[in-house]
Amino acid sequence: MTREDRAYRGRDRSRQSDTPPSTPRQTTRLPKVLWIPLMLAPVLGWFLALSALWAALMSLFKHDVRNAAVQALQGPSRWIPIIALCWWVSLLTSEIVSQQPAAWWTALRFLLVILPACALISVFNGAGVTHEQIGRWARLSVWVTTGVIALEYVATVHGAGLVHHRPRALSGNALFVATMLVPMMMLSWLDPLPQVRHAWAWRWATHAAGVFCLSALLGARSSTLVAVVLTPLPVLWLRRGRWTVSQWVALAGCAALVARLALVGAKTSAWYGERWDALLTLLTGADLSSVTDYGISTRAQHWPAAWHAFMEQPWLGYGFLQEHAVLVQHLPAGAPVLPTAHQQFLSFLLWAGLPGLLTGSLFIALPVLMAWRNGRGRVALYAATTLSLPLMLHGLTDTLLDDLRIVSFHLMMTVLLNAAVQPSVET
Repeated sequence: MTREDRAYRGRDRSRQSDTPPSTPRQTTRLPKVLWIPLMLAPVLGWFLALSALWAALMSLFKHDVRNAAVQALQGPSRWIPIIALCWWVSLLTSEIVSQQPAAWWTALRFLLVILPACALISVFNGAGVTHEQIGRWARLSVWVTTGVIALEYVATVHGAGLVHHRPRALSGNALFVATMLVPMMMLSWLDPLPQVRHAWAWRWATHAAGVFCLSALLGARSSTLVAVVLTPLPVLWLRRGRWTVSQWVALAGCAALVARLALVGAKTSAWYGERWDALLTLLTGADLSSVTDYGISTRAQHWPAAWHAFMEQPWLGYGFLQEHAVLVQHLPAGAPVLPTAHQQFLSFLLWAGLPGLLTGSLFIALPVLMAWRNGRGRVALYAATTLSLPLMLHGLTDTLLDDLRIVSFHLMMTVLLNAAVQPSVET
């Protein structure tokens, strides 16, 4: 064997290794109209879905519809449109079975945000985006979101005197802002910050800014709790297998500081404090009848009602638009009626029965399934977890995927994370 043959075989083995070689950053190859709205989705809201639709149309003009569909259904990435479309089919089927043609348009609207994201799979796959870039974009997203929400808070609460106002930015709902902000807080830890002194301090500062935005400015209580519970996740991932006693002490101190920061909202808003008091009452095992908090007491009534309704019609559900009407029929007389069950997995069951629960759960877990199935490594698996896990935890207390902004954000981020080509630098 010649020297050139040995050199070639060595290069070939390097290509097949579990950790791909470093790839030059190519940020300019991903259109800014895609990654800027995606990273600023917590404050842009509907602009994310609109920009995705526009970018997908531009992509189809460059590569015809047939080529875009073929590329989306080739390779490992084909499971993204398959699972997303299976969930959509389950929703449409429930609407057809419920014999409400007027509601079919609702299911079609989901297709209008699923298809653009699927059409952009080839664009993201060819952009050469790295996990470091995603982490850097996410860190900027947290700071920009916090700044925008803070300005809105000052203008509306202190300027206009709206005492119970919850800043919404352009997304229109504080909970939806928070749902998209928490993944950005987790992804920001992917930025290695090699040129910055005290990189750990910057990481903690970014995370603390997100918690402050959630607790003191947005007042999204369940989102604050999710962010605090997930705080050790990025730290444990970064320091895997390399801990010292002093680092454990530092982690405990920083986590305690973040938890303390989460309680700042209780001092700035009376109704925020009431929710925390009700939550602590429940955690101590008190009877639900003693809870006066409106959000917790109504959920305690809606969840059993939703479950009883599902047991009456478990296979195909009642249709996406029938959730409110079904709850009215199963709630106690005189009980307040919420638009949804305020629990995503119960809503899946009411929308489309067991098929809806199965396909909807796969849709939430799609980023993790893709990272695990493709063997992308621990960095890709961590990034996927930071997208799926917060949505799953939020879904335990709220219905979220009835909103096209959340559906578009989750699917677009899934496509982006699946396209990342380089594992993050370990620090």
